[in-house]
Amino acid sequence: MNKIEPWLHRLAIVGVIWLFATADWVRMANRIPVSATVWDWAHIVIGVLTTLVGAAFLRHCCRHGQWRQYFPYLVGDLKPTLSDLAGLFRGRLPRAGGSGLLAFIEGLGLLLLLAVGITGIGWLLTQGSSDAFFWRKQHLFAASGLLGFLVVHAVAALISVVDLIRDA
Repeated sequence: MNKIEPWLHRLAIVGVIWLFATADWVRMANRIPVSATVWDWAHIVIGVLTTLVGAAFLRHCCRHGQWRQYFPYLVGDLKPTLSDLAGLFRGRLPRAGGSGLLAFIEGLGLLLLLAVGITGIGWLLTQGSSDAFFWRKQHLFAASGLLGFLVVHAVAALISVVDLIRDA
């Protein structure tokens, strides 16, 4: 696992971008259609693989107690996040690395990525049943949240670059 860990973020990025870029070509409702296209099958395969990468990335990010910086609400320590939010209203950019707003946002993204994958797998396991529509609806809802996260994450990445330039 150690050899792939440096690549987990990149693999997740590639998988998510590909899935969003090709999602309009997927034509599935409550089951894989008999006339499924290569886009339908590729969405399923790459979606499952991206879910596995996302789970491995979450594990990697949470090792050695680092989960506290991504999920501070689980230990009741929202001070750094709230401090960064207050700083934003005063015109100060949050610092990259460690606890705070940027790590909190990254933690939400990890959960959204897994939610999209789990709901997609839920759809796959229940395909052909009435439950498949429920899982599909949840999958599309989670995917919308992930898309919103990607926009926020891109802005946060730009803040990190500004932070690096500021410190140089």
